[in-house]
Amino acid sequence: MNGAGPVSDGLLPDGVERFAELAYRLRLPARGLRPGGHKGRLPGTQGLFDVHVPLTERPDPRRIDLRASLRDPFGTLLVRRDRMLAETDVHVIVDSSASMAAIGRVDRWQVATHLAAGLAHMARRSGDRVSLTAGSDGAPLHLALNRRRSFAGEVLGALGGMTPAGHRLDGLMAGIAALPTRPGIVFLISDFAFPPAMTDSLAGALSRHDLRPFLLADSLLDAPPPRFGLAQLRDAETGRRSTVLMRPALAARWHRAAEAHARGHRRVFSAHGVSPVIIRDQIDVERLLESLLVQGAAP
Repeated sequence: MNGAGPVSDGLLPDGVERFAELAYRLRLPARGLRPGGHKGRLPGTQGLFDVHVPLTERPDPRRIDLRASLRDPFGTLLVRRDRMLAETDVHVIVDSSASMAAIGRVDRWQVATHLAAGLAHMARRSGDRVSLTAGSDGAPLHLALNRRRSFAGEVLGALGGMTPAGHRLDGLMAGIAALPTRPGIVFLISDFAFPPAMTDSLAGALSRHDLRPFLLADSLLDAPPPRFGLAQLRDAETGRRSTVLMRPALAARWHRAAEAHARGHRRVFSAHGVSPVIIRDQIDVERLLESLLVQGAAP
């Protein structure tokens, strides 16, 4: 798995640079000890409002809230208690199994590469540390947590030097097991072409983190046109190509199988309390912003 040299922020493709406009929020308070952009677990004098407490509990007259005190039915003198804004760790994880090399309406691996680089760019611009893990069968690719300005470019180079291969995820699971134990946020990028049981294993291995799956879909591969003609198909698990005579009955059977596969994954995601962001064909940055904010809503 070969990577390329670093690329500075100013040399990123426009599609990746646009991720700097995005924001995300955590479902639970951040555990970081350094100042950042998320509501933290520790109290702080400069942060987000948490709760009112009696002056006797927090003897800081500078934090007295006169309006809240006047409304208190017991006449308690209340002060504001804030929570520190803290950083978090962001882990970008990319499935590089054979099905990720599929090409339909778009080149799936190219979409995954740009999405991973964009999410890394977004996280770094938000002040968080960010890492990359990618793999399938063999030894995983790993770029450790950092705040380097060049990191998004490094992600582009590293993933651009990979060729998706393999139909198991042993290597990726090993990479996940090596992640830091401190809870962070995980952006998991995959087409989830493997059985739902494997998705269940992945989600279980990432249960300590705030998991955000990104499902890469392709409108041509998921629903081939129901007309007669030769079509190049790729087996989702093995990556093998085959040429078939496409016809309405086969297209309908293909579509039913895709729907059953999707239902199985929806059940798994629901059981783990997560909802995937579906990237169908191209990346729509505006819709992605809305999805990230919805994902971060408190449960």
